[in-house]
Amino acid sequence: MRHAGLPLLAAAALLAACAAPRPAPPAPGAAPLPREAYRALGASGARLYRLDGRASLVLVLVDPAGRLARLGHRHVVAGGRPEGLLAVWPGGGGEADLYLAVPHLRVDAHRDRLAAGGPYAAPVPAEDARATRSNMLKPGQLDAGAHPWIHVRAEFPRRGAPVRLRLSLRGVTRSYVLPVAWASGRDGRLTVSGRFTLRQTDFGIRPYQALGGALRVADRVRVRFRLVARPLAPAGSGRPPPPAR
Repeated sequence: MRHAGLPLLAAAALLAACAAPRPAPPAPGAAPLPREAYRALGASGARLYRLDGRASLVLVLVDPAGRLARLGHRHVVAGGRPEGLLAVWPGGGGEADLYLAVPHLRVDAHRDRLAAGGPYAAPVPAEDARATRSNMLKPGQLDAGAHPWIHVRAEFPRRGAPVRLRLSLRGVTRSYVLPVAWASGRDGRLTVSGRFTLRQTDFGIRPYQALGGALRVADRVRVRFRLVARPLAPAGSGRPPPPAR
């Protein structure tokens, strides 16, 4: 978040917010997926799917705000290595659990900015991206050491209906209802995509500000996601279930 051409005072304030990068918190290990609960759902007839973390993408778009917003960067945070399970009930509804490891979040990676497109596609200096990520993981922000996982619990009554999300971040849970788009692949995989907006202050995060609020991080951030889930084979079958309809 170093900005060429800013007055010395403004630059100093920004550098104070984006302190020198600290070592990232240690990886939290395996995601706490509720495997037993999903095995029980499978035994009851639900089709089970596992999230393909490499094919999935979760983007958080963060904007500058305030009278001097033009001097700030737009940032793109991506959920690195998402893990999750999805169950589709015989009646067509279902549920899912998604986990994102906070220490694995990426900030302003070139491929993520291109995926975000528009004004977010412009590159951000690598040093600024590293400093922003370091600041983001600190206790006053995402607090990766104490809260290493972001958990999303989703429930939907049927395909095509709005999805109810419960997002748990920093020990705080908030609920959202949003439409999503579904697509089924010939190999049985499911793709779910959508977007919603959240406020950082709803999770106890105070967005950074400088110069009396003339330059600050916007409280509202936009989340976009495209999740790809692949079928799990029913126990003892040796093959995946047929595609969900």
